[in-house]
Amino acid sequence: MTKRVLITGVSSGIGLAQARLFLEKGYQVYGVDQGEKPDLQGDFYFLQRDLTLDLEPIFDWCPQVDILCNTAGVLDDYKPLLEQTAQEIQEIFEINYVTPVELTRHYLTQMLENKKGSSSICAPSLQA
Repeated sequence: MTKRVLITGVSSGIGLAQARLFLEKGYQVYGVDQGEKPDLQGDFYFLQRDLTLDLEPIFDWCPQVDILCNTAGVLDDYKPLLEQTAQEIQEIFEINYVTPVELTRHYLTQMLENKKGSSSICAPSLQA
């Protein structure tokens, strides 16, 4: 059975590299990004979506995963805290923390039930 991977932030950087690697290994890759669809070959499906919006369309589009890569993230442009607006801080928190938590909460129960120990969740944007 082909494993299904969901990667957020798939259009560039780490997410794009993850997608290429999984596709080379024969995985079915579902990629989400607010940017343009990347040029990838293989069993690749793309959804252009802002991850700060309602996540239900993602859950409907990709109802089950074996591997979840919470790769999407934003930087604060290295602005000092006192120069950041409350809105900027909220947007950073939403995409870097709330979205990965909500995606993980949604998929984790199903992942654990399907195959104890063989499902994975990646969160490079949250690692120090």
